[in-house]
Amino acid sequence: MAVKLELGFDGVCNFLVGDGQVISPGAVATELPNSITDPDVAERIRNVWAIAVPADSLARAVAFAMSQP
Repeated sequence: MAVKLELGFDGVCNFLVGDGQVISPGAVATELPNSITDPDVAERIRNVWAIAVPADSLARAVAFAMSQP
């Protein structure tokens, strides 16, 4: 079974899993905030990342979706 990553016109990242299952996790905790050099942008991203989904939670959700018939 394949997983396809799709970036929507609104900037939302979707994972398309199997036949019609879509996972749209929102902010996922990654190293992205550490790479932003603009102080204003970095602060806004850190605020969003404070409520980000842990990456392992997203991985478990995708694995679960893939295991479904």
